[in-house]
This record gives sequence, C-alpha cells and structure tokens, in this order.
Amino acid sequence: MTFTVEADVQGNGQWQPLETITVPAKGYRHHVFGAGVKAEWVRLKADTACVASGYFHCGGGDTPPRHAAKETAGGTVTPALIRPAKGNRNLQVVLGDSYYEVDERLAFTALPEPKEVSDIRPALELLPELSTDAASVVITDGNGDRWRLPRTDAMFDKPFASGWPRGVREVASERNLANFHGIFYEIPRSSGPKGSETVDYQRMKPVAAHRLPITDFCTWRGLMVMSGEFAPPTVGRVFRSADGKAALWFGKTDDLWQLGKPTGHGGPWQKTAVQGGVPSDPFLMTNFDRKSLSLSHDATKPVVFTVEVDFLATGEWSEYGTFTVEPGKGFTHAFPAGYAAHWVRLKADRDCSATAEFTYE
Repeated sequence: MTFTVEADVQGNGQWQPLETITVPAKGYRHHVFGAGVKAEWVRLKADTACVASGYFHCGGGDTPPRHAAKETAGGTVTPALIRPAKGNRNLQVVLGDSYYEVDERLAFTALPEPKEVSDIRPALELLPELSTDAASVVITDGNGDRWRLPRTDAMFDKPFASGWPRGVREVASERNLANFHGIFYEIPRSSGPKGSETVDYQRMKPVAAHRLPITDFCTWRGLMVMSGEFAPPTVGRVFRSADGKAALWFGKTDDLWQLGKPTGHGGPWQKTAVQGGVPSDPFLMTNFDRKSLSLSHDATKPVVFTVEVDFLATGEWSEYGTFTVEPGKGFTHAFPAGYAAHWVRLKADRDCSATAEFTYE
C-alpha cells in the first residue's frame, strides 16, 4: 500500500503532497527526507484502510556547537559525593574524611560532619549500576530485561581511584540523568502504579559522549553540579573551597549537550554463541549520527543475519533488512545518512559464534 506525506509549508492549513512511500504487506519501510525539505507541519494519508504506525524522527543538526570533551590528568574538579541538604538549602559535599557545605553564593564552608551525614555514610558508597562484557554495556531493569548500550573508553570498565561513579539520578521532575560508560543519557520515569515508578530504560536517549571521569552529579538551586577528576570543560564554571581541597563544576543542565555529540561502539554479540532464529538483546540506536554495522561468524556455511528495529520504543519490531555473510568473510553495512530508530537487534538463521558491532561516529 502507499502512504502520502503531506506538508503544510507555512502553517496556514494549505496541505500539499510531499512524498509517497510504498510499504509491502505487513511490512516496514523507512524514508529519509532531503535536506531541503521544510514545512511547519506534516501528516500522513493511506490509500487503503488498515492499522498503521507512522513515526517521524526529527533532528535539526548538531547545534549548539559541541565541544570535544577530553580527560586531563590532574584536573581541577575533585571526586566528591554531593547532594542537596535536607536541613537547609545548602549543597552537601563529602570528600574523603572532609565535609563541606556550599551556600547560595557558591562559597564552600568546611564543617564538622552533621549527624545526618554520619548516619548515612555507610550507604554513600556508589555501586556499579551497569555491567560490561566483550560486546557492550549491559543494563538490567527491574523486570529483568537487558538493554545494551555503546562503549566509549576502557577506563570506564572498572572503578576510578575514588570508586565507582554514580549511574542514575533524578535531575528534574520525572527526568533522570544517567552516566553510563562516558555517555550522559536522559531517561524518563516509567508510568507504573504510584509508588512503583522506576526509570524507563526503553525510552532512554543519549545526550552527550563526555568521556570524563565524572564521579557524581546532581541538580541544586537550578544548577547542574558535577564532581570527579577532570579539567573543567569549556562550559560552566569551577568553584573551589578556600583550603583548595574541594572543587566542583557548576553550570546548566543544557550545558551537557555541548560536551561532545553521542558516539560509541558495541553491539549485542562479540564472538557470542548464537542460536538460530533467537533475537539478540536490544542495542540502543536513537540520537546517534553516522551508523554502521560489522558482521562476522565462524560457521562453515553462509549465515543470513536479519536486522530488526524498534522505531517506536514500544517493543514492536520491524525488519530493516537481511544480510548474507559468507564463511570466513566479514561484512559491513552503512546505514543511510539521517536514518533513525530507537533500538536495533539481530537474528541469525543458524547456530554459530557471531559478532555484530555497531559504530556510531
């Protein structure tokens, strides 16, 4: 059947045909619009009665400009644990055996540790909220579902000298920020029953690949605050205690978008024993730019790999394409410029040991 994309170019209710897209029976097809297409509104019209999904992935280029974030040894931000205080409006800072509070003037004051901090200090230790294997980063949610994310740098495979970094924290109403393997992600809250809300990994999106040893982060008095062992990026500012021991980065949540566009590599399989017809774990694709896929296997016969995408982030999978890989040979597929889907997974048509690696540049 054929879908017509209609555009209201000026937002005045004047609709004109823009593109036609033919989709096979019970199938899926993607379409990338040309760079010159401009319209205030778009809509879809089907030539046959049916139940359909039509989803637009929209992007406006890499603006504002992104700054490449690099780790700098001996940086000026320190690996403290931070949180808004309960008894006042200050920011609490725990750095080793030292305790500070930061006031509304961003001035640090060294204080005896309050009882409320002493009581919870055993629980302040940050534990890893992810795991890694040879293929990728692995997140397991409360339902036991596994979600795979790209890797960036090997230094994130193990704890820093100060310990594991914080993984997930709510930074705005019902908006969580995650720091996984050098990439910041935005994660909405799930829509479960009241009192059972958790983070909704299925709808997570990358914000920036910072590649910095960030220890902790939170929001406080409308500011984004970060700690760690890194030189400050070109956005935000660093404020330091009078004794020079504690230093934190302060900025806006929107500054995170300038820490480097999302990039990384990984996939669901890395010389993994694969069963024919069994789909892999989902691997995140949304909001990454130039995308390619490399495939290989150890079978003595050709293996047909099926690539499936969930473009709605609802768990509904559609076939993107199939690729036949000959024995002893590798195969690489470059996705079209501008192509987007939320999650991607693969299936092989026979048992084998297979590698499927995505590169996002």
